Amino acid sequence: MSQGVSGSSPRVSVIIPCYNGEQFLAEAIESALAQRYPDVEVIIVDDGSADGSRTVVARFLEDPRVRLLEHDSNMGIAAARNTGIRASTGELIGLLDQDDIWLPEKLALQVPSFSRDGSNDPGLVFSDTFTADEEGRPRGGPPKLPVPPDLNNLSKENALRKLFAGNFITTASVLVRKECFDTLGLLDESILGGADDCEFWLRLAGRYRIEFVNERVAIRRLHSGNYSANAERLLSDELVFARRVAAEHPFLSDMLEPKLAYLHSRLGSYYRNTGRYRQAISSFETARSHGRLGPQATVAFLLCFLGPIGRWATRLRRELMARRPG
Repeated sequence: MSQGVSGSSPRVSVIIPCYNGEQFLAEAIESALAQRYPDVEVIIVDDGSADGSRTVVARFLEDPRVRLLEHDSNMGIAAARNTGIRASTGELIGLLDQDDIWLPEKLALQVPSFSRDGSNDPGLVFSDTFTADEEGRPRGGPPKLPVPPDLNNLSKENALRKLFAGNFITTASVLVRKECFDTLGLLDESILGGADDCEFWLRLAGRYRIEFVNERVAIRRLHSGNYSANAERLLSDELVFARRVAAEHPFLSDMLEPKLAYLHSRLGSYYRNTGRYRQAISSFETARSHGRLGPQATVAFLLCFLGPIGRWATRLRRELMARRPG
């Protein structure tokens, strides 16, 4: 089902997947419509929401740039994004989640990287972001992987190696040439844990250039309801497609075992932090089968055998270190 007024084809299509997103959705839509680069359409895909999300969207449907598409039931974020991409008419695709915000200069800073004829263009442009809490207050959040300083000058092969080592692309910051989806296929809807975007970046980097515009262009809101907050689901998905990507690109074969060791180690830490010690021990042992554990992972592994006492000792150590002068 589609609602809204259609107009002439814009250059940029903004896809906003929504599931029970009434708390933040209006801010996301407003930020897309407030872009200083005005040639946009905004497609909101309601993925079977049971809250007031449709009522929020209804306020914007008189704007000819806005459309609402609806799923009868919840199909997952990848499916919602794909519905929007299929319906889009723009040459460039921006992915904006319901709880994130684009800064007004986002598109004006990134669109110039794409020429009209596509010659030597990147397939994807991304930038830096701010992080905020539920109230929009700045916060540190988990540390982000740094963008390789020479990324824009790397070959596609070397850029893919950097991205395979660890995802440094924040979805709220991306702008993707639609041709990439036409060529590579849409997001993988079998990935339900929120890593569908990361999997697509890897697919894209194997075929197209990726480019970094060194500006902060969006606000990533961090809260308990984030799709990516479920680390178990996210890491389990990454374990599946890491093997697939390495199989498709033999030059990554030397990186696969360290990658699997890293992902299993992170999964072990997650299980330990949530008190699931048997699963933590199993994950750390699997990580060891793929490579050597780092010092922090080794300590976390050993503390698993102490159960809750180990978690208490870790917290105490952190508190004591925080109180040290200087």
